[in-house]
Amino acid sequence: MQSISAIQIPVSIISEGVDWITATANEGESKNAQWTLAESEFQRALDRGERIRPDSRLGYVGYSVDNFFHGRSENGTMIIASSARADDLFRSVAGVSDNVSRLDLQVTISTGSEQPHLAKQAYDLLSSRPPCSVRVRNCTYIENQPQGETLNVGKRTSDWYGRLYDKASETKCYQPRTVWRWEVEVKRRSAKRIAAYLRSHHSNKAPAREVVFNYFNRRGLLPPFTLSGLSCSQEFIDDRRTRNTLDWFRDTLSKCVQNQIGEHGRAQVLDALGLDETDNAK
Repeated sequence: MQSISAIQIPVSIISEGVDWITATANEGESKNAQWTLAESEFQRALDRGERIRPDSRLGYVGYSVDNFFHGRSENGTMIIASSARADDLFRSVAGVSDNVSRLDLQVTISTGSEQPHLAKQAYDLLSSRPPCSVRVRNCTYIENQPQGETLNVGKRTSDWYGRLYDKASETKCYQPRTVWRWEVEVKRRSAKRIAAYLRSHHSNKAPAREVVFNYFNRRGLLPPFTLSGLSCSQEFIDDRRTRNTLDWFRDTLSKCVQNQIGEHGRAQVLDALGLDETDNAK
């Protein structure tokens, strides 16, 4: 399937990598390792003159500094890191945690002296339904000041969610529309898979760019930055194929069978399923 480029001018990459990580640890060695990592990060923050403050997130109670949180609950411990801190700590956090439940990856580009309405152009292209591998069912465009333009691709509650926005206007550090961020938010099992994919490489940058590029490209929007030479097909791993069949029996089929037993009786249901108890006993 061909994709359509949203921009035709040269760009340069300013940064790329992890922009957010949420990871949890259960009781035991993982919890202790997370605790040790958090203590080290808080000490580093104190050495830089940052203030540690009480905080609570997602049912976990603990402490935070800028772009870093560590808390605990009856289920274990949690670390949340964002921005440059997430990229710096990603491998350490993922390495000591039992699960990564959210992972944001980003590629930030500069258009130099050009000031294109990149998010608006991208929205128009996606709205025209270009040829793609993954159909975009939810696409919204927001334009306000002083934040600038934002394109949202997909549902925020889904496992995969994309954003393209005017980073220059958001940070007020550059001329409006000269710096743009392409970002993908990955959650749940997909986040765990992508975290493992990143950890299989020596650096976060190349695989992060690959995942972001492929997310938008598969939806018919070709990013202006080039591929890094890797080949990531992680998004296309189908949870239904890799999921344990017994889980499906337990979560779905068993409920249907129980309803039918209540209506027709155990013997008739087992006979209909070819599981007659007298045959099994032989």
